Amino acid sequence: MSVQIPKDITLSEDEVPIWFGKITWTANFLLLLVGLICLFSIFLFFITIACVIFAYLNVKTSEYFISNKRIYSKHGFLSQRSNEVKIEWVTNVYFQQGVVGRTLNFGNIGISTPGEQGGAVEFNGIADPLKVKVIIEDTLAKYKKNP
Repeated sequence: MSVQIPKDITLSEDEVPIWFGKITWTANFLLLLVGLICLFSIFLFFITIACVIFAYLNVKTSEYFISNKRIYSKHGFLSQRSNEVKIEWVTNVYFQQGVVGRTLNFGNIGISTPGEQGGAVEFNGIADPLKVKVIIEDTLAKYKKNP
């Protein structure tokens, strides 16, 4: 199984891609629900279009990537924000999943480093966040065995 590599990243010689993801459509549930409700009013139809466009841009402009050397995230259309953390800097991995997220199987992952209490890198609205948390923790364990 090949893993997609973000176009902004060049892999080092011994770097192996492990996981790639994006914000899921289900993470835009509330936005799409508002758009659906507004669809039934002629006067609010433009809100429906704006909600669908915003959800589409959320999905298309997000990239999350894990390799054996780093963890990377990128968000944004008009203004972009990207962050990258070397595996050896990771001190904590946590996830957050609300009621709707548990029902629709999406959530957020945060990766902490020394000096970054709230999370140096965040994966927002990803599918199956527990699985991704395990992938990161396995990658950390392998790195600590063979730095």
